[in-house]
Amino acid sequence: MYGTGNQHGILHYHESIAAIERVFRTIEDGLSKDVEGNAADWSKFIPQVQFHYNVLKHSSTQENPFKLMFGYNALFEYNFENCRDKISYIMNHDNDVKTRQASWN
Repeated sequence: MYGTGNQHGILHYHESIAAIERVFRTIEDGLSKDVEGNAADWSKFIPQVQFHYNVLKHSSTQENPFKLMFGYNALFEYNFENCRDKISYIMNHDNDVKTRQASWN
């Protein structure tokens, strides 16, 4: 339907599946930007980073993984279509919201 398929790599040869390595690098970058100062709690940020990655349009499918999985786009209020670094934009937006919420308490 979407032209996807399985691709097998070679054990201990990371360049064999560059797409997977790119995903790992993107997720690692997202975690490092979100975790700043909370390195001991990095695992708590995985669901947030995963969601952010899954709502971005991917160049290979021209869709976002969330829509491919559930059949509809996630409902959220980000406007990042013209941003160069979309993951950073989302992380900064979320951190700004958290900071404002904390200041209200």
